[in-house]
Amino acid sequence: PNDGSGFCECEDCRALDLAMWPEGSGREDRPQMADRMMAFYNQIAEVTSAEFPDCYLGAYVYSYYALPPLEVTPHPNLALVLAINSAWRGGSAQHWAEDREKIDGWADHGSRQMGFPAPIVRHTIEYMRHISDIGYRGGYLYIGPIWETLGPGAYLMTKLLWDAQADPEPIVAGYYADLYGEAGDEVRAYDELVEDAWVRAMAGELQEPSAEAQHFIAKGPGGHMFGVLLGAWEPILGEARGTLERALAEAGTDDVRARVQRVFDQFEFAEASARALAGIARFESSRNPDPAVATQVQQAIEQREAALERIGETWSPHFREWVRTNDDRVRSPLRPSAAYFALAGDAARVTLGAARAQPPPAIDGDPGDAAWQQAPRGQMRENMGASEAVAPTAVAAAFDDEALYLLFVCREPNMGELKAERFGHDNGQLFSTDNVEIIIDPDGDGRGYFHFAINAGGSTWDGLNADAQTSDVEWAGDWQHAVGLGEDGWTVEVAIPLATLNVEAPAQGESWRLNLHRTRRSTAQPNEYQALAPTLGGFHQPAMFGELVFGETVAPTGENILRKWDAERFEVGEDISGPLRTGGEGQWRVEIADDRAYEGERSIKVTVGEDSHASFTYYPASVEPGNYRLAMRYYADPLGAPGPGRPADVPITRVIFRDNSGDAVSESKQYSWERSPAEPADGAWADHIHVFRTLPGTERFTVTVFVHRPGTHWFDDISLVRF
Repeated sequence: PNDGSGFCECEDCRALDLAMWPEGSGREDRPQMADRMMAFYNQIAEVTSAEFPDCYLGAYVYSYYALPPLEVTPHPNLALVLAINSAWRGGSAQHWAEDREKIDGWADHGSRQMGFPAPIVRHTIEYMRHISDIGYRGGYLYIGPIWETLGPGAYLMTKLLWDAQADPEPIVAGYYADLYGEAGDEVRAYDELVEDAWVRAMAGELQEPSAEAQHFIAKGPGGHMFGVLLGAWEPILGEARGTLERALAEAGTDDVRARVQRVFDQFEFAEASARALAGIARFESSRNPDPAVATQVQQAIEQREAALERIGETWSPHFREWVRTNDDRVRSPLRPSAAYFALAGDAARVTLGAARAQPPPAIDGDPGDAAWQQAPRGQMRENMGASEAVAPTAVAAAFDDEALYLLFVCREPNMGELKAERFGHDNGQLFSTDNVEIIIDPDGDGRGYFHFAINAGGSTWDGLNADAQTSDVEWAGDWQHAVGLGEDGWTVEVAIPLATLNVEAPAQGESWRLNLHRTRRSTAQPNEYQALAPTLGGFHQPAMFGELVFGETVAPTGENILRKWDAERFEVGEDISGPLRTGGEGQWRVEIADDRAYEGERSIKVTVGEDSHASFTYYPASVEPGNYRLAMRYYADPLGAPGPGRPADVPITRVIFRDNSGDAVSESKQYSWERSPAEPADGAWADHIHVFRTLPGTERFTVTVFVHRPGTHWFDDISLVRF
């Protein structure tokens, strides 16, 4: 049957779904489908049992039909397989209680044919004894592709099939002794170390997951499992390597050494995967990562590929292909293309220009309007790996003083298979169909951003996200859309009034954070997920959103390029860590304050403690080559003494010249630096001036203001103009 989605929505089928999933299941908005599936299975079993009365018909119990049926009794000739994969879940007390409830529930319906666990040794013992106690007669082994990892549990399982109450210790000890000889104790210690870490990680029982693991876990479904992998493996890498190195040293024969080496190959694959994930997390969580992070990720990905190739060439080509197929299926960031794309910085620096619409486009699904002919086009990429999309999608943006206009031109090589399905507004089934999505964050802080979706049938969905994990689907915006279906693709036009976004008409050169997505479902297997700015994970990754720049992206001579970051445009206490890319070390704070200003009512206030520093960074849109003058007023009260080894100057400004992908066009020694003495600003406003000329290849630059002196500092009247 269907693997988790695409179920029939007709009235007759939905009438068989008698309840919704319970609260806390993670599926609260989905129906329990066991009665529907049992009705379907029973009809087939009636036919097969008439011709083959002594045979069973095998069928899965899975996904939204994993809970027992409420009314329909399974046919006696059904051999149902409860595919709960309890080893993957780890067999913790909580997960085992949940799985046991399902197992017992199906047994109460007279079905005792199903379900061995994927083997984790300790869980296998309690699992096999339990299904023996309630009378299960057979089962299906759900196991991964390699013996080296899951062999001990599978071996124990076969023994317990004959006698579930047998003493497991001599069985397990015999397995390791027979297969690994003198190295058996060390290999067993390694397996038990990994099993214990995995069970605790899956149960959420790790005491202090690393910042890198928490980075992925915070991403939600798109990255949670990578966080679990890191949480399980990071703390044990050193001990695991040492244990297997001792096992190799103790191997007494060539055969035993070859068997231990297979386990070691598996470990090195896991070790490289964990180190690559940790580096990717550090890269994603810092927009200006240390170059050593890039080197670490590159080396770890190369080591992972080398380990995988060694496994494939020497003992398991099947495992190699399984990993690569699975990497592609889940769009793993561990694929070389995904990792290297992230290192190049493109995922965080995609920019789409919005042309002024004169006149605005008609929202009719036809992309022939003059406004679209004048607007620059962006191209989507595959979201997880940032490779070229299979079915290209072009996007464009335009604006006027009333609204933002967006265009999607979705090429579709399988147009005959496209399902233009229609639902009511805000029906979550839309996301199971071919659709496009719009994410708009005018403030750029990752909070309070807007989410719109339209599918090929013209159905719509909208919501307001308080943050990446919290969406208010009750929010209803005023906006227009139209879908056009053609021979080789489909188009979407959208008009969103600025009032709906709670903003005024954007100024020339102003920029918002934005991302645009397309999902291909009915026409692509596996499904294809695209993005203007690939997030390398779930769609809701604010740090990875692209940039929407209004009007000319080149600043006219003499115009203040930094006007959008004027302190007057922010509220006191507002989180500016996103728009101003704040950072620091030790005790520091960067905020908007109204207790001191050179002009107006507000300024940027920077507080720095002892042995600490702080910074904030401006990211102007595309700039024209030439000479620039950065000017700011600054004030200190109190001004502390400089710490040992720390600069005494305040402020220090740095300009890095970049191309449109965000990469620096020079070595660090060619960055432009300027320093001002701090003392003139002690109790008075002082000037800081930084004049620089762009380097060849510059298409944008970043300006960072550093404060290393302890004390409280204010910055105001900040301007950047081109001569």
